[in-house]
Amino acid sequence: MYRLFIAADLRRDTDARLDELTAAASRGWGRTFRPVAHGRRHLTLVFLGDTDPDLVKPMARDLREVTAAESPFQMRVEGAGAFPTPQRARVLWGGVSDGADRLTNLAEGLVEVLTQKYGLRKDDRSFHPHVTVGRFRGEPADVSEIVSSHADRLWGIDPVEEVLLIRSQLSRGAPTYTVMEKLSLGFG
Repeated sequence: MYRLFIAADLRRDTDARLDELTAAASRGWGRTFRPVAHGRRHLTLVFLGDTDPDLVKPMARDLREVTAAESPFQMRVEGAGAFPTPQRARVLWGGVSDGADRLTNLAEGLVEVLTQKYGLRKDDRSFHPHVTVGRFRGEPADVSEIVSSHADRLWGIDPVEEVLLIRSQLSRGAPTYTVMEKLSLGFG
């Protein structure tokens, strides 16, 4: 089985600016904060989980119907937030303002195809476009100060011209990501 997800990639300069959030959390929480390494951050649209490798090609074909119907756009990566709340954070993230509606529509279209044709179980939580910069182990962290001090910080304006179907292989260290398929927007 392949552990798969679909994501929009970030430009290198946007990813580098997000290191500021990682550094702020690392200073405050040390080893209990597990940052997502520079160069590995992305915006997850859909997490598929364990998937039969034989389904990758037909799935990509079906997903291309969704991405081809969407024109390329830009996302403005800015601000900060935390799940479930800044006062009890398990996940620290950079937010998305401009382009959030387009990302939500795209994610919903992808989920619809995956649910109808491949039996993907829909997530009960609503989609909230974000870029995870790290996770907290153990007790939740109060990152209210970090979130408020970075509320207006612009991390970057990134084009969304394609999304990636990615295989994630877990290991003791960071997961290994392999792009299985590139799904272009607006080229139907």
